[in-house]
Amino acid sequence: MRTEYTKLNQEKGALLNRLIVFNIIKTEKETTRIEIAEKTGLRTSTISYIIHDLKKSNLIKETLIKERSKTKGNKPFIITLNYENNYLLGIDLKKDVLSMIGMNLSNQIFSHQSQKFTFRSENEVEDKLIEIIKKVKTKYPDKKLLCVGLGLPGLIDSDSNEIIISNELGIKHLSLGNKIQSRLKIPCFIENNANASAYGEYMLHNRDHNRYLFFVYFHLKRIGEIEKTGIGSGLVINGQVYHGESYAAGEIGDIVFSAARETFEKDVDLHVDLVQLIQKAEKEDSQKAKKIVSQFGSRIGETISDTINIINPGMVVLGGDYPLESGGFFDSIKKGIEKKLLPFIKDKLSIQKSKLGKECVAIGAATIAEKNLLSPQFFEKIINSGGLK
Repeated sequence: MRTEYTKLNQEKGALLNRLIVFNIIKTEKETTRIEIAEKTGLRTSTISYIIHDLKKSNLIKETLIKERSKTKGNKPFIITLNYENNYLLGIDLKKDVLSMIGMNLSNQIFSHQSQKFTFRSENEVEDKLIEIIKKVKTKYPDKKLLCVGLGLPGLIDSDSNEIIISNELGIKHLSLGNKIQSRLKIPCFIENNANASAYGEYMLHNRDHNRYLFFVYFHLKRIGEIEKTGIGSGLVINGQVYHGESYAAGEIGDIVFSAARETFEKDVDLHVDLVQLIQKAEKEDSQKAKKIVSQFGSRIGETISDTINIINPGMVVLGGDYPLESGGFFDSIKKGIEKKLLPFIKDKLSIQKSKLGKECVAIGAATIAEKNLLSPQFFEKIINSGGLK
């Protein structure tokens, strides 16, 4: 029993050492075996074994430094990730439309596309997504698709990879991530669209500056034949998405719109009319439209500030596939937030527009995929299989 326990610990220790070395290579961009040894305290023989495994899996490469190759002693090699031959796929799934990006291991986007996406059943959703992913793999035959991330609206149990409910998509209790993973033999992870956006913003632009990031996600959603405004949010705490007990953390849309309706005439449907009003305020210089946009933005900000006063983040980011910069909408939201903030929270809070742009969900989904890929469970599979093709 003790021998089995010791062996298990040794296997876990070896896997963790691989992850540590891989993350050092990823973080440093370029490094050497000597530098890895200095940072980790691992023996040279252990590092050589790990480097051999990572190279065999096609995750890293070693390049001889030509200008120093004539020096005596061990030849100097630079170790880098194999950026060109490995990638992640991030997908943003909405009703009637799908957007996706290809991202390499240095978090650089090398492809982007959008297309219509309609379905009549849950099985059809699964089949169509698999068909799309297969086409992407065929398009890049010299690259290995390591992992897929999928961001979508609704309550998502990211631990079990299940859509609990998505009213927009008309789906309930579907283990979509697991089904795709089972059929394609590629890790696939799903996440709520606002949470994915929050994590992507944090990892790619803010993880060195803020422990707490609150992302407010504005998006257009289609209900039947009507395009409406949707608002959600995601919270990242110390590098982890906060989901809540029922995976409903961040569902602020109804709260925001309920508060805003008190401000306006009954004939203004904010869900439907807001985008048109923003565009009218921007293009036609309509004073009435500007007033409504300003009032609504301010009311949104005031309502959001209640949440900010409770969670006390270091940064609030506003983003999504929405014309935030038009008609003074962003500025009015920001003013509304600042209006009701507690002084000691306001002093240390930064309010910004998302740096991920309209593809924040797809990019965020790719970073969610990368996070899960680098968990011991899936990283071990990639090492043992020599990379997933």
